[in-house]
Amino acid sequence: MPDYPIAHDAAKALATAAKAQGNGSFGAQWAGQGAPRARDARRRLVTTLAEELRAARHQ
Repeated sequence: MPDYPIAHDAAKALATAAKAQGNGSFGAQWAGQGAPRARDARRRLVTTLAEELRAARHQ
């Protein structure tokens, strides 16, 4: 993964800068290989919720 070293270094720099300003809330979150699956799961969830809402409105 060619972008990883750039992203890793950028996240470290951001965390260091945030900590220097007293902000301890910064944290890098890595999605990894499952990111595309999460998008599919989110799409399925939203579709299911929309279908359930339509069904509930027609009862």
